[in-house]
Amino acid sequence: MATNNINNPFNIFFAIITSVLLFSGCGGSGNSSSTTDTSTGNTSGSSNPEIYPSEVKIEGSNAEENIGSYKIRVQGLNREFSFFRPSNPELKKLPLVIDFHGAGGTVAPVFPWDAWVSLARKEKFFLLKPQAVSDQMNSYTYWNVGWNVGRDDAYFVQAILDLIEKQQDIDIDRVYVTGMSSGGHMAFYTAQLLQDRIAAVAPISGSIMTSRLPKYTFNKPMPICNINGTADKIVNIMGGDWYSAWGDIREIFINNNKTAREPVITHLPDIGKYDGSSVTKYEYRGTSIAGDIDDYRIINGAHAVPGIESSANQDINAYEVIWAFFKKHKLSDPY
Repeated sequence: MATNNINNPFNIFFAIITSVLLFSGCGGSGNSSSTTDTSTGNTSGSSNPEIYPSEVKIEGSNAEENIGSYKIRVQGLNREFSFFRPSNPELKKLPLVIDFHGAGGTVAPVFPWDAWVSLARKEKFFLLKPQAVSDQMNSYTYWNVGWNVGRDDAYFVQAILDLIEKQQDIDIDRVYVTGMSSGGHMAFYTAQLLQDRIAAVAPISGSIMTSRLPKYTFNKPMPICNINGTADKIVNIMGGDWYSAWGDIREIFINNNKTAREPVITHLPDIGKYDGSSVTKYEYRGTSIAGDIDDYRIINGAHAVPGIESSANQDINAYEVIWAFFKKHKLSDPY
């Protein structure tokens, strides 16, 4: 197991929660803010900052399980990511899920216990969790999804993807992106900018900058599994000052994927009797699986990940729902 540890987040937990709540529309599901000023490459606060390597090697045989966190320098910035490889003695080509954390998130310290890791181990897929950075705009970690802040997070993701595809047995026909809150924004952002490499997208409490919405186009269908809470006050389903309403985003996907405008509506069983919420699923279908749209509406659901966070809706497990959607889709699906 790799041991390139990122700063322990728990010493600033309470301070960052306040900051995240102030970050309207980009609240996070991560554990804390990073104390690293990676915009300058200074990871220690000293006068001699560490410079990360431009190349890294994922440890061990591709047949064996590995879980690790890595440091890499991309576009002159110190960046970090965590990566899980399931045991794969037959060296089969396996899918890759890229999960983006929320604002204030720090991946490495808790990565081994991440619920996505448990699911990846069970279902046999690779898991990549890139680390966002802080900068002069915000003191906590967040994803750049279109602001002029002097860094290109989509390029960072592309660089890591290039690296691990060269080193690991990745099925490039099955690469997927997901994320919560600021990570959900980044999932939308990455799905469009790297669309020729992404087979499907699944944002949780995510959105798109209103200024980017007119340019949010695809040259192919993009299957989407979207999850929103109707009582989410951090990323409002009706939109906010700078981010789009889900209804406007859904129209883009319906038109792009050429699905029926009227969905099949299913009220899911209310398993979590005491969570104060329920789930309605809207399915939009076209002539091909390539255009699938699954919309999970968490009725009275707040800014939380269903089935993962104890305060969230318990009728579904968001990660299991997303993976079930992902594994039905390939980049090469005919349309």
